[in-house]
Parts: sequence; structure tokens; C-alpha cells
Amino acid sequence: MRVTSNLFSESFKSQLQYLQERQMHFQNQISTGLKISKASDSPVGFQTAQIAGEQRYATNSYLNATGEAIATANYVHEATTDLQRLMSRAYEIGMRCTNVYAGDQLKAMSEEMTGIISQVADVANRQKGGTYLFGGTSNQASITVTSGTPTSYAYNAGTNSQTMKMEIAKSNTVEISMLAGRPGAGGFSGFLVPTSTATFDTSAATSDIDALSALINLRDTLSAGQPIVPTQNSMVALKNCMDKSTEFVGKSAARLAGLTLNQTSLKQQLKTQSDRVNDLTNVSLADAVTDLQKVQLHYEGAIQAGAKVLSISLLDYIR
Repeated sequence: MRVTSNLFSESFKSQLQYLQERQMHFQNQISTGLKISKASDSPVGFQTAQIAGEQRYATNSYLNATGEAIATANYVHEATTDLQRLMSRAYEIGMRCTNVYAGDQLKAMSEEMTGIISQVADVANRQKGGTYLFGGTSNQASITVTSGTPTSYAYNAGTNSQTMKMEIAKSNTVEISMLAGRPGAGGFSGFLVPTSTATFDTSAATSDIDALSALINLRDTLSAGQPIVPTQNSMVALKNCMDKSTEFVGKSAARLAGLTLNQTSLKQQLKTQSDRVNDLTNVSLADAVTDLQKVQLHYEGAIQAGAKVLSISLLDYIR
């Protein structure tokens, strides 16, 4: 008859259960690569990792938004650069087309001016992913184009002066679009319209004629075989609009540079946050394997020791 203690048996069983749980714990760490997979693993560590993970998620969202803003800023910068080139070329043609040219030569030059007007309208109506970039938040073309002889162009009354914006960091919302502008009543300034009081009337104040009207007036003058007078209203207005386009090129370049800087900062911030989350949650495989081996040895030793104790009977003491 064996003499055993219930207390020892319960203690032995409890010890084996604990060692089995520890084995499962380290096996789970090795299989998942995580040292914290649930709150009970480390309540404080789990909460800290959760907060760090939320911060990382927010930073990644801002990084994605900044990337989208940079893509849009590139479209805008390219458009303003193209506009500056077109306005400069138009001004150059106007300065050259004086009375030293014959009427037929002037008419021929009007063809190039016609092409420039078409390209300026294309710039004002540029889209990115189906969204018009320069008509405000209306998502409408800035210039309506009607086929004919000649093709007619008009500012779209459906556009507005509200630029598109995007949040690229906490409490940091930036404009990602620019405005082509719209003259006349209810109008607003933009890269085609120096001031919101600009008018289609080329006999009005010289500085307030919009770019499109100035270009059309110069085209019509050349088409009629008439020379361009450098001091006429359309030329003075065109010079003003050319300067305006240069200003917008500078603004778009500065915006692009600022967004790129923000992207670099967010990438570094995201890396730091990711490293912190990994430090909190990721397990060292070598350490987990070592810990598992130690527990397995303890488990095997406990079984052997327990089996030996439980195998002792009264006869062993009598002998």
C-alpha cells in the first residue's frame, strides 16, 4: 500500500499545469513572433502597445494624405509652369507683331495665338483622377469651349472660389488646388484673372483685363491683319497676367517643397513609432526558444521527481 499526501498530489498537478501553460506561452510567441498577443500577457504593455499602434495608424493616414497632396501639387505645378510658358510666348508674339510686318504675316501669326488660347484653356481645365483642379470645389471645368469658327471660350459660371483642402497632420490642413479665376460679377481672382473685378471689356482699366480676354483680343487683332501696339490695353493686361502666372509658379513650387518636407518628417515619425510598437510587441526568437527549452527541462524534471515520490509505498519505509 502506497502512502501519499493529497497536498503533494494537488501541488504537483498545479505545478505541471503551470509548466504546461508556460510551454504553450513560449510556443505561441515562437509561432506568432509576438510577446504580447492579449491583454493578460502584460496589461500595461498591452495598453502601451495599443496606444502606440493607434498613433502609428494616424501617422500612416497622414502620410498617405500627404502623398496624395504631393501628387496633386505636382499636377498643379506642372500646369502653372505650362501656363507661364504660354503667356510668355503670347507676350513675345505681341511685342514682335508691330507695323514692320505685312497684313498677311500678321494673319499667319494669329494662328499661333489661336493655338496658345486653346492650350491655356486646356491648362485651366486640367483634371486629376476625374477631378477638375482649378474650378474650386465645384468639380467643373473653368473654361467652357464651344466649337466654331473661331472656337469660342467663356468662363464657367458654375465654378467657385473655394480651393480643395487636405489634412496632412493633426490640426494642419493645406490647400492642394489653385484657382483659374472668374471675372465679372461674383467673380474671383486666379492665375487667369489678376483681380476679381476683371472684365471682358478690353477698353476697361488695363490692369483688370483677364488673360483669356486679352489673348482673344490679340488674336482677333492679328487675324484682321492689324499690328499690335505694345501700349494697348490687351498687351498691358497680358504683361500683368504673365507676371501673375510667374507668381503662381512660385506658389506651387513652395507648396510642393513644403509637402515633400512634411512627407519626409512623417516617414521618420512612422519609422520611430513602428520601431516602438515592434519593441513592445515583437519577441526575440532566440530568447523565446531558450525560455521554452528551460520550461521543457523543468517540466520533464518535475514529472520524473513527482513520479519517484508518488511511487514510494509503506513497504519502502519498512525495509
